[in-house]
Amino acid sequence: MELQTDSADLDAPIWGIENFAKIINRTQRATYHLVANGKLPANKIGDRYVSTRRKLLTAILGEAA
Repeated sequence: MELQTDSADLDAPIWGIENFAKIINRTQRATYHLVANGKLPANKIGDRYVSTRRKLLTAILGEAA
């Protein structure tokens, strides 16, 4: 996975648990558990979750992200 530092990339929508898992370096199952229990910020649109790289990383790393 390529590291991205562009602010626009940090705020682009990321769709799906599979992609969230790649960003936070966890399994899909563990990532789904975190989202379902409100530990990771995501909105559910239809049957898919959506968030941003910035929100996911901030939830994991704190404001330092």
